Amino acid sequence: MTSPNYNVNFVGSALAGIASDFQTIIGRQKLNEAIVSLLHLPQGVTPTPAHLQAVKLFDQILTTNFDTLFEEAAVTAGQDMPLIFHEIDTARIPERVIIKFHGSVHDTSSLEINGA
Repeated sequence: MTSPNYNVNFVGSALAGIASDFQTIIGRQKLNEAIVSLLHLPQGVTPTPAHLQAVKLFDQILTTNFDTLFEEAAVTAGQDMPLIFHEIDTARIPERVIIKFHGSVHDTSSLEINGA
């Protein structure tokens, strides 16, 4: 059911505002489940040629995306690229790595959707 008087609570972006409201109404776990279900579509989204090329060309990939396309591309291309999505220790960043600034669906507690 939608409310004609609903206005997005802007917390930095429309997505963050909607996520914040969603979390307030139904909880963090349900928000995480909704994000994961959106990223694991039944039609099977796969890495693009650009993802496959990127994991070959770049030693360090920095992304704000929650999806697993870069990780899947690295496996498909035979590239060993560890994944970092929690607190980053800059002294221990591997030479080849995928860094996800806003978390990963591999661990839904790491998702930074609304700044919470």
